[in-house]
Amino acid sequence: MCTEYENGKKACEEERNTFRYSFPDSVYLKGSLDRLSKAETGDVQEIAAAQMEILSNYYTVGIEQSNRNFKSASIAAGAGLVFFIIVIAYSIWKPQQNVVSVHP
Repeated sequence: MCTEYENGKKACEEERNTFRYSFPDSVYLKGSLDRLSKAETGDVQEIAAAQMEILSNYYTVGIEQSNRNFKSASIAAGAGLVFFIIVIAYSIWKPQQNVVSVHP
């Protein structure tokens, strides 16, 4: 599914999905900002609704980013744990006789 914008540019769904991680404002806020800019000056309800939509979009961006960060941190922690277990298993299997120690 492709969308043609007012400036003549055309964007397809795949492009938007890869583009939104780099520039979330351009995809998430396009409709909200248009709604806010088209609202009449005295239409408080429309302005408030558009601002709530913008805040909701920022919330969505924050949640998505925190989920990605949590997954990355979990993978890194898992890799560290596996490495730690391998080192412990190796040190139990082949104990070192020449361990350096400091005697006073």
